[in-house]
Amino acid sequence: MGSDEIRSQGFSLKELFRDVTYEIDYYQRDYTWGEDEVRTLLRDLCGSFRHWSANPSYLRRPHTAPQYFLGPFVYYEPFKNRRYLVDGQQRFVTLHLLFLQLRLAAQERADTRAVDRLNRVITTDGQHFSLGITDHEPVLRAVTESRKYETSVGDSLSRRNLWARSQQIESQLAEELDAENLTRFTEWLLDRVVLVGIRAAGPTTAIGCSRR
Repeated sequence: MGSDEIRSQGFSLKELFRDVTYEIDYYQRDYTWGEDEVRTLLRDLCGSFRHWSANPSYLRRPHTAPQYFLGPFVYYEPFKNRRYLVDGQQRFVTLHLLFLQLRLAAQERADTRAVDRLNRVITTDGQHFSLGITDHEPVLRAVTESRKYETSVGDSLSRRNLWARSQQIESQLAEELDAENLTRFTEWLLDRVVLVGIRAAGPTTAIGCSRR
């Protein structure tokens, strides 16, 4: 494998989802994260945020705060601004749900700056979700519109799980953070939380990377 076939780059969350659509290849598994995985992720993020917000110098100069490393993901990019995820789907979907819940909370507070920033990472054009998984769209639309998703017999396990985890995130955010901290948490999440993208030349190389 040539050294020029694989590249890595760190992305803050605001950079990761800006003007980019992520799609899942056919061999990817469903959204399977359960209550424990989501609880652990949110607890770690909120705990790190509380540690950050307790430091007055970081509050005055947020750009000097340490970055929070959320892990790697593997992808390839056959077209500009269109990436295929090979590894990292579970975290990406969970982050997307988190963004949606934070936007709903910001809308309730009439926090237009937070809503605008979250809009930029949730959709690419104001309509299409940055995470382009067609099966998930009915649930994501329901969350976006702040209405209950009515499950049906034909629903995939991914859809059922997606709705359950969305409700869990809403509840856990209320437990972990008070309303006054949600704006700062949103800023910290978008600016200081980082994933490292491992970019492969194509699907075959990407699969090899994900199995290492």
